[in-house]
Amino acid sequence: MASIDTLVSALNPEQAHAVRTTEGPVLVLAGAGSGKTRVITTRIAYLIAQGRALPEEILAVTFTNKAAGEMRERVASIVGPAAAKRITISTFHSFCVRVLRAEIELLGYRRNFTISSEGDARTLLRRTLRDIDGVQDGFDVDIFLQRIGAAKNAGLDAPADVNKRAVKGAQKTGRAESEAVQRYAKWLPEVYERYQSALKAANALDFDDLLAMTLRLWREHPAALERYQQLFRYVMVDEYQDTNGVQYALLRSLVSAHGNLCVVGDDDQSIYGWRGADISNILHFERDFPGAEVVKLEQNYRSTETVLGAANAVIGNNRSRRPKALWSALGKGRPLDWFVVADEEAEAKEAVAWLTHIQGRSDARHSDFAILYRSNLQSRPFEIALRQAGIPYTVVGGHDFYERAEIKDIVSYLKAIANPRDEAAVLRVVNVPRRGVGDVTLHRVHDLCLRESMGVTRGLAALVEREDLPSNVAHGIRDFLGVIRDFRAKFRQSSGKLTEVVTELVDRIGYREDLFRSCKSPEQFEARWGNVQALMSSVLEYEESTTEPTLSGFLDQSALVSDGDQRGDGKDRRTSGVQLMTIHSAKGLEFPFVFLVGCEEGLLPHERNAAGDLLEEERRLFYVAVTRAQRHLTFFEALRRMRFRKPRATKTSRFMTEIPERLVKRHIRATPESMPDPEPAPAKPRAKAKTSRPRGGQAR
Repeated sequence: MASIDTLVSALNPEQAHAVRTTEGPVLVLAGAGSGKTRVITTRIAYLIAQGRALPEEILAVTFTNKAAGEMRERVASIVGPAAAKRITISTFHSFCVRVLRAEIELLGYRRNFTISSEGDARTLLRRTLRDIDGVQDGFDVDIFLQRIGAAKNAGLDAPADVNKRAVKGAQKTGRAESEAVQRYAKWLPEVYERYQSALKAANALDFDDLLAMTLRLWREHPAALERYQQLFRYVMVDEYQDTNGVQYALLRSLVSAHGNLCVVGDDDQSIYGWRGADISNILHFERDFPGAEVVKLEQNYRSTETVLGAANAVIGNNRSRRPKALWSALGKGRPLDWFVVADEEAEAKEAVAWLTHIQGRSDARHSDFAILYRSNLQSRPFEIALRQAGIPYTVVGGHDFYERAEIKDIVSYLKAIANPRDEAAVLRVVNVPRRGVGDVTLHRVHDLCLRESMGVTRGLAALVEREDLPSNVAHGIRDFLGVIRDFRAKFRQSSGKLTEVVTELVDRIGYREDLFRSCKSPEQFEARWGNVQALMSSVLEYEESTTEPTLSGFLDQSALVSDGDQRGDGKDRRTSGVQLMTIHSAKGLEFPFVFLVGCEEGLLPHERNAAGDLLEEERRLFYVAVTRAQRHLTFFEALRRMRFRKPRATKTSRFMTEIPERLVKRHIRATPESMPDPEPAPAKPRAKAKTSRPRGGQAR
C-alpha cells in the first residue's frame, strides 16, 4: 500500500491543494472528468494519516448507493478495510435513516417505522383524498404528491411558500394554467396535513420525510444535533450542485460547530432542478460559508481537446455559472461528426451504419458505444434498428424492480411484519393470496381505524370481533393476522438468518402457487417467479454484507435504492452491448463513443424549458451529454420528427449553433428539398412565413 505522501504527490497541483486544505469550508469546483472521486478518497486518507481525525469522525455523503460503495472501496484500498468500515460513507437518505432509527422517538414515532415507496405513498394519499369532502373527484394525486415533496425538499414545514411560487409561475404562462394551479393550492394545506397524519398513524415516512424529519429533529432537539456535531468533525459532500434546500440546511446545522465542510461539485453539471436541486447552493457557497477556500479542477482526464472545446463553447453561454474551462492532455482528436437525416427512422439507421463503420476502422466493441437522448420516447427506433442489424443492446432505465407487482407483494408482507401499523402495506397483502377480503371490507377497516385512531392490524382484529362478517372473510382476516404474528416472532428469533425466514414466509402463504394460477402463460410465470427469486438473492446479499442483519435493515436498503443504483455503470461492458439511455441517466458515466441524438429545438432544449433558468439547465444537460465522450462524439439531427402522430418539420438545436464550425464535420443525408411534404396542401392557399434557416446547417 502506497504511503499518503506518495498518493498526494501523484496528484496534479490543484488536486493536491484540495487534499491538503483540511480546515474550514472548502469548495472544490470539479469539472467533468477531473478526478474528483480520487480527490475525495485521498483527502479522507490524508485526514487520517495526518492525525487530524479518527475514521469514525469523518462523514462523506453522496447521492447514490453505488457512488457511496465505489467511494468506500477506493478508501479501503488506501487506508485498509478495517479503518474504512469505521468511516461513515453513505447517501444523504441512508445517513438520515441512521439518525432517525436512533432518535425518531423524540418526534413521537416508533423506531420500527417503515419507509413508504412511491406507490405506497400514492395509495395512502388517494385514501386520504377520499376522506376529504370536495376533493374526491377531478384532482390528480401525483400533482399533490409533487407539491408536498417540493415543500419537504425546500425545507419547509408547510407547503404555503411552494403554493405561492407555483401560482406566481402559472400566472406568467396563462390564465387556464393559473386557475388550475390555484385550484390545487386551495386544497394543498389540508391535504398535506391529512397526509402527514395518515403517515404518522401508519408509523411510516415517505422518501422526502427522511430528510425533512431529520432537519425537524435537529431543530426541535438541539441536544440530538449536538451529538452528531461532536461525532463528525469533518464532513465531505460529493455532487454538491445537486443538493436541495433541506440538504443544505442539514449540512449547515451539522458543521455549524466546527465549520469543517468540504464540498465537491460542478455547477455546469447541475441538471436536477426539476427534482428540487438548487444550483444557488454551489454558486453562493462563499457567501453562505465566509472564508471558504475555492479550488478549481479544470484538467480533464477523459476526453479529447475537440470534445472539450465543444463543451466549453456551449456552456460558456450560461450566465449563472462560475467561470472555468476544461482542458486535456490527451490530444486533439478528430472533428466531431454531425449527421443531418430525414426523420427518426433514418436517424436510427444512420446511427447503426456509423457504429458499424467505426467498428470496422477501430478496435471498438459494441459496449463501447452509448446512444443518448433527451426522452425515453426516443429509444424505440434505435431498438428496432439494432435488432435488425443483429447488434446487442441494453436500454438503461427500465421498470423499477421494486415497483413490480410480485416484488411489492413480498416486500409489503415484510413491511407489515416489521411495522403492523403500515396501512398501505397491510391493505395491499391482506388478500394476497386471495382470502375473500374485498374492497368493501378494506374500506370498512380504513374507516374504523380513522374513526377510532387505531392501527390497521388492530382495526382488522376489531372488525372480526365486533361485526357480523361472512365466515370466509373472517377466516381470511384471522389467517392473515396469524401470518403477521407468527413471522414477527420468527424474525425476532432468527439470529440474522433472514433468507431462511423470508423463504419460509413465501412458502407459508403459498405465493408460488397463487402466482402460477394468476399468470396467463408459463413464460409469464417463469419471468415473475424469477423476480421473486431475485428478491431472495438480494436478501441473501444484504445478509452477507453486514455483521448484524435485520429485517428493518433490509427494508431500509430496498427503499433507498435510487435510479442511479439501477443503471449500468459503463465499466464492465463485455456482454451489455450498445447502451441506450437518457442524458440524465448517463451523468457520472463515460464511454469511448457517444451518439447524441435528437439535436433539435423542442428536444434539446425541451420545448417546456426553452427560456430563462430552465434553458440554462437544458444547456447544462447538453454539456453533460457532450462530456460523456472519451474518444469521439457524434451528433444526429432529424429534419422531421413525428409529433402527435404527424410528421413535423424541426429546427436545429440552438446548442449546435454554439459549437465552433472548426470542431464539427457535417454529413448531409437529407435536405428539405429532397423530402416530400409531410402533410397534404391546404384547400385554400394561405400565406406562409419562410424560414431563413439553412436546413442541415447552423441557424444564422
